Amino acid sequence: MRSHPGLTLEVIGFSDNTGSLVAAHQASVARANAVARYLTEHGVDTSRVVSKGYGSSSPVATNTTPAGRDENKRVELYISTQAPAQQTSEAMAQNNTATTSKPDEEVRKAEEARKAEEARKAEEIRLAEEARVAEEARVAEEARVAEEARVAEEARVAEEARPVTPATQIARVPFGSGSTLTAAAKAELSETVAFLKANPSARVEVLGFSDNSGSELTRYNTSVERAREVYRYLVANGVNRAQMIVKGYDGASPIGDNATEEGRALNRRVEIYLAAANPVRQAAFARDADEARKAEEARVAEEARVAEEARVAEGARVAEGARKAEEASKPSTAPEVTAVKAVQSKVRTLRSSSSGTSSMVTGRQSISFAQGGSELSSAAEGELKAVVALMKKNPSLRIELVGFSDNEGSRVDNHETSVNRAQAVADFLTAHGIQASRLMTKGYGDASPVADNSTSEGRAANRRVEFYLSR
Repeated sequence: MRSHPGLTLEVIGFSDNTGSLVAAHQASVARANAVARYLTEHGVDTSRVVSKGYGSSSPVATNTTPAGRDENKRVELYISTQAPAQQTSEAMAQNNTATTSKPDEEVRKAEEARKAEEARKAEEIRLAEEARVAEEARVAEEARVAEEARVAEEARVAEEARPVTPATQIARVPFGSGSTLTAAAKAELSETVAFLKANPSARVEVLGFSDNSGSELTRYNTSVERAREVYRYLVANGVNRAQMIVKGYDGASPIGDNATEEGRALNRRVEIYLAAANPVRQAAFARDADEARKAEEARVAEEARVAEEARVAEGARVAEGARKAEEASKPSTAPEVTAVKAVQSKVRTLRSSSSGTSSMVTGRQSISFAQGGSELSSAAEGELKAVVALMKKNPSLRIELVGFSDNEGSRVDNHETSVNRAQAVADFLTAHGIQASRLMTKGYGDASPVADNSTSEGRAANRRVEFYLSR
């Protein structure tokens, strides 16, 4: 170049295909610039040297071997006899930048296109994988539902095939037209209570039936309520609720002729059967028992939730009735009005305590029960006979018996205890000639306490039955 000052030198750098296109291009430019600097540092005018980089294009050997890649990492020199325009080193650098800017832009776009294509394929793969997983989950869910349906159908078939013979029946409880347990029914259940308490592993079905009176829905509801009444009585007398499930069969399986009163009386009943010992039946029993338990707890919780609202509303209704009766009594002392006021004064509230004693005092009267029990003492029965006399003297009177308990025990147990206490009073009244149609019983458990449950005196005050009278 010194001996031929008219020559121009073009320095072109190349690279192998290692790395991205941008990295290969930048390496080729760096190599060309390194050679150009060496020449200018050794006396070659920068105006006579132009450097360029072409990346991994124009390989002279294969890039599949180390030797080939080494050969492709090179700088080629091209001599031109055409004299270039005079330019400074800064201009040469700018020229080199301009020369390489176009390849840089093309390489950048190519790299962006490659990355976009890779992202598109990755997204397609992701969506395909999600679709596959969703399909597998759908198929698995369908298989699970189908398996549950199959097991349920097998259990149903086994249930229908299960023979019900007199040998498996341990009790048959008669009922009147309603769902209230009579003294005879309770006597029938005494042996069942003893058997189940002595055999805690025994499992029984409590099945309610009705005659053919009323609509299908009415018959079903009545049969279920009769079975529940027996269930509540057994639990109140110490039987573990996990030993029982409750079902209603409306007017199905009659054992008497519904064309006669005697036959209809036979059909109004609850039958108790020991559960069969085969595994399918036991599994179905366990499932039904758990569902029945949850349903009963939900029902009790719901009744407890609305108990306060119902009590307040009922209290307002009774207060309004009392006010009207008071107004009506001012111009007249009709015997019926006087009787209503007397009953409201004498038997407004029946209270239970932990002791076995009984007392009736003016204003707020009480009849005591044993803790957690519902049996009436002889003293309490004596007081209730006065109520019987008033009810017979005033046949238009109706009475609503609302039972309560303290907060000892679970909500379910407390609810059952409150129902049983109210029912015990109702049973006494019906046994002494008061028509069941004139009575209504409810139990609100430990809702609406009238005293502090943290003391024994307060709990005793909260164990009560309230009377609401109407005409």
